[in-house]
Amino acid sequence: MVDETLTGAARALLSRFLRLAMRHFPILPAALCAAIGLPAAAPQAWADSPVMLDGVQGDTREAILDLLPDRDQPESLFDAERIAEEAAARAMAWLRSEGYYGATVTPEASEDPPSARLVISPGPRFTFGAPAIRYEGGAPDARADADARLAISMIDAGAPARAADVITAEANALGALQQAGYADAIALDRRVVVDHATARVDPELRFNAGALVRLGGVRAEPDDLLRPSFIAGLQNWETGETYAPQSLSRLRRDLTSTGAVSLASTRLEPPGEDGLRNVVVEVEPAR
Repeated sequence: MVDETLTGAARALLSRFLRLAMRHFPILPAALCAAIGLPAAAPQAWADSPVMLDGVQGDTREAILDLLPDRDQPESLFDAERIAEEAAARAMAWLRSEGYYGATVTPEASEDPPSARLVISPGPRFTFGAPAIRYEGGAPDARADADARLAISMIDAGAPARAADVITAEANALGALQQAGYADAIALDRRVVVDHATARVDPELRFNAGALVRLGGVRAEPDDLLRPSFIAGLQNWETGETYAPQSLSRLRRDLTSTGAVSLASTRLEPPGEDGLRNVVVEVEPAR
């Protein structure tokens, strides 16, 4: 006698194993599928997605399939069209983010039996030109500018034009400006020129550096939770010293480590008559 409960559990476990195996061996032998009572896999279909891919192989194929959501097999032409269009949008977004700006992704759907397919032509992979920085509202001092330009040098001319590299370089440059004393620096809308004739991408990163910040004193809000002299004693910079993010981080850490407060956040007041920016520590008492 066959214990259907145990057989069902074993089949579920085996099915999960096969889903993992199919990520590395997308086409299972038909004989093996028949032996274990599972339908044979359609060519080039992902284990968790009914979408079949044509035109891409290897790492590119796997990366696109990883983006596709789990979907049941389509039961109608409408289902197949919907699934194919959803997959096409995700595939195109990934291809562009990896530098395939000339790629085409064509969703196709069949009715008998209902099926979804993508026909993909990646085209050439675009490469970076030299990155540039532009400042709105005035440039920072020479040292800060040099630090920011060094930070974006990770975008190598001739390297694949990956969107993630641009985003990382922008974050690094912003951090360099803030580290150099420009606490109010912000990143603006970047300008990325894609030249299809030369397959080149020229990124221009834009920033508003703001003014160089020099620190004044420190006080807490509310001001009746801790003694003002105690807060002043936690000041770890000289009055008039250039702003550094780690100075405020250390202030917050030193304050929370006392156990008197559960939360400490910092902000800078507008410049006073002396041009200095006082630091305000907003605290919540420990409970």
